[in-house]
Amino acid sequence: ALPISFDAAFNEVDGNLFVVGCGDGVKLYSMEALNRDMARPLAMNLEHASEVSTIAWNSTVHNLFASASWDSTLKVYDAQNISKSTVTFASHSREVMDAAWCPRSPTLLASASGDGFVRVFDTRTGRDAIVIPSAHSNKIVMSVGWNYYQPTVLGTSGVDHTAKIWDIRKTQQCMIPLVGHKGPVRRIRFSPHSASRVLTSGYDFRVCLWDIGQPRPLQLNYDHHREFVVGVDWSLVSPNDVATASWDGTASFFTLGQQVRPSPPLPILMPLTPPPKVRQMANSAVAGMGMRPPPLPPIPVR
Repeated sequence: ALPISFDAAFNEVDGNLFVVGCGDGVKLYSMEALNRDMARPLAMNLEHASEVSTIAWNSTVHNLFASASWDSTLKVYDAQNISKSTVTFASHSREVMDAAWCPRSPTLLASASGDGFVRVFDTRTGRDAIVIPSAHSNKIVMSVGWNYYQPTVLGTSGVDHTAKIWDIRKTQQCMIPLVGHKGPVRRIRFSPHSASRVLTSGYDFRVCLWDIGQPRPLQLNYDHHREFVVGVDWSLVSPNDVATASWDGTASFFTLGQQVRPSPPLPILMPLTPPPKVRQMANSAVAGMGMRPPPLPPIPVR
C-alpha cells in the first residue's frame, strides 16, 4: 500500500518544486518530472519516526523548508540536498500539529503541539527562542500563523474552541481572544493583504472572518460545509478570495461577503494508465507506426 500524504507545499519561487509530507517521510517532487504512472520523487528524507503533519517553505530563504511530525519533532532542510536535515528541534513532548516561518524574520519557526505548548525556534541557535506554555488551557494547540505586517504578532488556535492573538514579546497573556467557534479550531491564517484580518476554520463546520482591529472582532460566519473544516487560506492575488477544505469531501472557493455557491459536479474521470505497448514491425512503412496500412482496393476495370 502507498503511504498516506498529509500535507504538500509549493516553493514560492520555483513553481515546479513541491514537497509532500507523508506517512513515511518527506519527499521532494518536480512538476516537470511527473508522468502518467507512478511519479518518483527527486529526493526523499525518512528521518521522522512518524507521520509528517505539516510542510512549510521559508518565504525569505527560498531553498529552506521545514517539516513537523507526530513524532514530536520539527526538522529543517535545504532543498538542494534533503537527504539529511540541517536542524532538528525536539523540545515538544507530543505530536506537532502545525508549523510556520515568520515572514519578516526568516530564522524563526513557530510550532503548535499536542502538548499544549507554542514554541518559536531559532535556526541560528537550534533552540527555543520563545515558549508559550498552556497557550490554550493546557489543551492541544492545533494551528499557528504569523501576521505578515507585524513580525511580533502570532496567531494560534486550539481544541478549547478559541483562537488567540499573541505578542511574542509579552507571552504571559494573549493580546486578543477570538471567541465564536463551538468546537475545536483547526486552522488560523492571517491575511497577506491586511494586518488585521484573520480567518479561522473549525470542527463546528464553520469558517469565521475576524478583524482584530475592531472592538468586536467577529465579522462574518460561514456554515456551508457539512463536516469538519480542516483547511482555510487566502488568495495571494485577490484580497477577498478564500478557499476552504472539509471532511465532507468538498473544497470551496468564494469571495468574502458573497454567498457561497456550490461548484458544479465534475465528470467521473477514468484512472490514468500507461498507454499500451505496441510491437514495432520490422517492415513498418513509417517510423513509429506499428504496421503497414491496409492495401487500397483494386481499381475496377471498365
